[in-house]
Amino acid sequence: MRYTLNTDMKAVKHNTGRFRRFSKWAGLVVTATLIALWVVSGWYILDYNGNSVEAIVFRGRVTIAESMKSGGSEFFLPQVFSIPPWSLYRSDAPGFDWSYSRRSFPLAGRNITYIPIWIFVLLSGAPSFLAWQRDYVICRRLRAGTCPQCAFNLSGLASDAVCPECGKAR
Repeated sequence: MRYTLNTDMKAVKHNTGRFRRFSKWAGLVVTATLIALWVVSGWYILDYNGNSVEAIVFRGRVTIAESMKSGGSEFFLPQVFSIPPWSLYRSDAPGFDWSYSRRSFPLAGRNITYIPIWIFVLLSGAPSFLAWQRDYVICRRLRAGTCPQCAFNLSGLASDAVCPECGKAR
């Protein structure tokens, strides 16, 4: 949090880093959750059965099976005999699959897409890593007495002075 003085010489609070702080922590939590899901999926199967789509997390990938027929599921269960849509059970064939593929089964009326979880880990982990690295570099530069923007040596300047190289306030 940064404070500056306005024209009335009163301190004004700026929340410049709130979104960056939230995004880097959220990215870390999402990435850690995906890694845990990937590890667990090697030994367990997480299954979701919806109306026209079925999703299975198994062997390090997400399998999405969609119905090509319009009108929902082929199987209709009355409300009295409804089952929970999520189930978790132990796999008989533990291991990991690493590749992406898409298959179509026209006779069965299904499209199946296999997406490896490591793709989601990269998509959430890379921006989070870059945000953490940027904050580390800024903190290291501030501790060394340099400008956080351009790394110009600020020793000998007043603590409220702007950087003479790039014009950024401390």
